[in-house]
Amino acid sequence: MIVEKFASAQQKAIEEDQLHQAQMSAVANSYLLRRFPTRRKVRCDRQITEAIA
Repeated sequence: MIVEKFASAQQKAIEEDQLHQAQMSAVANSYLLRRFPTRRKVRCDRQITEAIA
């Protein structure tokens, strides 16, 4: 019984840690995308402009 409680508590802690890491990763990714916007849109717009000209 004690072993089962420990195992379930350990599993719950692992799941909570994984969730926390995923949330932190999403926050960091969001920050970095706002701080350093991708150049994909700039390249796409440039190709369209060159195609028109």
